[in-house]
Amino acid sequence: MPYAILRTTKIKTSGNIAASLSHNYRDRETHNADETKAHLNSHDHDSKDAAFEAIQNRLPEKVRKDGVHCIEYMITASPDFFEDNNRITHDKYFEAAKEWLIERHGEENVITTSIHRDETSPHLIAYVVPYVFNEKKQKENLNCKHFLGGRKTLSDMQTNFHKHVSHFGLERGVERSVAQHQTVKEFYSKIQNPIKELKEIADSIIIPDTTFLESKEKYAERVAYSVWNQACDEFEDSILKTTNKNYIDLEKENSRLKGELEKSKLSERVVKREFFKFKNNMDIANKINNLPFENIKKINSYIDKKTDEIAEKNLINPILDQENKILFKWDKENNSYYLLINDQQINKKVPVSFIEEIKKCSSFLNQFTTKEIYNNNLKGGVEIP
Repeated sequence: MPYAILRTTKIKTSGNIAASLSHNYRDRETHNADETKAHLNSHDHDSKDAAFEAIQNRLPEKVRKDGVHCIEYMITASPDFFEDNNRITHDKYFEAAKEWLIERHGEENVITTSIHRDETSPHLIAYVVPYVFNEKKQKENLNCKHFLGGRKTLSDMQTNFHKHVSHFGLERGVERSVAQHQTVKEFYSKIQNPIKELKEIADSIIIPDTTFLESKEKYAERVAYSVWNQACDEFEDSILKTTNKNYIDLEKENSRLKGELEKSKLSERVVKREFFKFKNNMDIANKINNLPFENIKKINSYIDKKTDEIAEKNLINPILDQENKILFKWDKENNSYYLLINDQQINKKVPVSFIEEIKKCSSFLNQFTTKEIYNNNLKGGVEIP
């Protein structure tokens, strides 16, 4: 059962946009990508610089210090979707995903998209400027919170996206589960198996050397850029080289919830059926009570007569066994027979010595084990009416 996967991250500086695009366009070494498949990737813009310029041109002249410049969307599916379908279906899925982004943000704000096919699972990356029209001010404002603000908003986003792509046979994750929404970077890191500790990632990062006559500012900028790029590679390496454990767990959770739902529906049907039985019985009882007294007496007499007839049918002829009197009587409450030997009801309270003594002088009882007698299981000795 494949799942639709949608993750987001907020990009708050032009430097981070450039770094992300550099990774996206493979302008630097990307450890988790297969160089021989790079030609399979596709981009809306011909280069990183062209995509960067398009994003900058859409942004306002001034963005507040903590403002989100851009939302990066990562859209993919669990590995079995790509394994079970061909390239044509993959492309249609990504086309539908892009349509959803345009419906959500407007075509003018979905600046550029890329599809990576050089990694384990194909995925779409989209850069979106989060404009929202402000009715009060009658102008567009950057408002990332409108799209990604709060648990309900994120849950509604996942549900809405799933509805748009469900015709591909993709499932939505468990709705209203305790799972927290993850950013692209968190998702990449958390599904890794085994999960890399931050210390391991830090140890793997190579700090570049200084160059001749390079200023401290330039060197610091180059170090920050290099560290960011390498860390992104390490995090992203997790999504497309790891196991399907998260997806399998998700399938199990969905199956469990569906099972509970079926059980609850069954219980509801049983309760309704019993309720209608009770209601019918009450209707009959009320009708009887509303009859004249003489008629009620006749009905009660008829019921008693029928009860006696049923009891008579449940009588079993006594077994004549030398000096022992063996009887079977009908237990109305348990709807079964019970055994009496010499007027002693046989149950667990009867001592074994009693059974053994009876068996010594009874050829009939001697053919059964003590356990069979205790369980009233005298095969062949009961004459069924």
